[in-house]
Amino acid sequence: MKKPIVFLLMLFIAVSCQPEKKEQVAEEPGIAVHVAPVISGNASFPVYASGMLQVKDTVKLSFKTGGVIRQIYADEGASVNEGALLAVLDLSEINARVAQAKEGYERLKREYDRIKRLYEERVAPLQQLQDVETALSVAKSDLSVAEFNKKYSSIYAPSPGRILKRFMSANELVGSGMPVFLFAATNKNRVLRFGVSDRDLITLSINDKALVVFDVYPGESFTGWISEIAEIADPYTGTFEIELSINNKPNKRLVAGFIGSAVITPSRQEQLSLVSLDSVIEGVGNSASIFVIDPGKKFVIRKNIVVRKILDEYVAVSGGLEPGDLIVTKGAPYLQDNSQVRIIKTEVPEISQNAGIQFEKRESMQK
Repeated sequence: MKKPIVFLLMLFIAVSCQPEKKEQVAEEPGIAVHVAPVISGNASFPVYASGMLQVKDTVKLSFKTGGVIRQIYADEGASVNEGALLAVLDLSEINARVAQAKEGYERLKREYDRIKRLYEERVAPLQQLQDVETALSVAKSDLSVAEFNKKYSSIYAPSPGRILKRFMSANELVGSGMPVFLFAATNKNRVLRFGVSDRDLITLSINDKALVVFDVYPGESFTGWISEIAEIADPYTGTFEIELSINNKPNKRLVAGFIGSAVITPSRQEQLSLVSLDSVIEGVGNSASIFVIDPGKKFVIRKNIVVRKILDEYVAVSGGLEPGDLIVTKGAPYLQDNSQVRIIKTEVPEISQNAGIQFEKRESMQK
């Protein structure tokens, strides 16, 4: 009777000493990835530029005729009132021309009156009267030209303003139309002029708002708006000139020549999608590729996208994606088209205020 008991005891010990088999759990197939939904909305990109401050209306003042400058009445930096006399030529020669033209006109006027009286008495023929009429008309025109030239042999301020530059001095010989002063009207807006590329130009419109800072006023910003947009590129730089009107501040003097930097917010928006920068696997120029999760969330589909702009953490895409698509953000380098995946985390994207983009998210378009 002892042998069966001993046998059973030995069998129990042998079974107890065998290593315990661990329960095996089958892992879900596929490459582990993180995903994030596409953000869709209307966006505009700020345009950054710098340029020189100028007065809206700056004109070069000159004499109509050439001659010797007799007197200069205003220096650089001087503020002048409208109609103020700024410079005058020596009028000796000009006055002589006016006197000569006036004498010629008066002589022909007397001749005309005499021939007309003779014609009325049927002594002078009609042709003689017509000839003297023509000569009188020419003399009158010569007198008008001489008086006009005399009038514009003096330079007057066209409006309240400031002399920015004086090019001539008294006793210098000046030619017709040569600039004597560079004049800026003080009752006009200050403007910042700069050039932009064609890609920035198409996003800008008249009255788009801007913030402007000047080196001379650190920590101060001025508001402005686009007042003019060029319709043709500068042949030397290939850029398009933009004029930005500036709102002045009390006790802040804005002088032509200041260098300012502007940030313009375009009012024109475009429909774009934002994807994480980590999701882009390769790109050439403005074309790139990403992986999109298929509707069943088991496989990935490689898609080509058109890159509109690269931001700090995102890529703005103008084509190739649908609102609400799930994009692979982590694990993309290990994937190929139609690779099987398993999603271990869905990220929630957030757009920072300093992302370099004005973005209005469209919640209704999310899947």
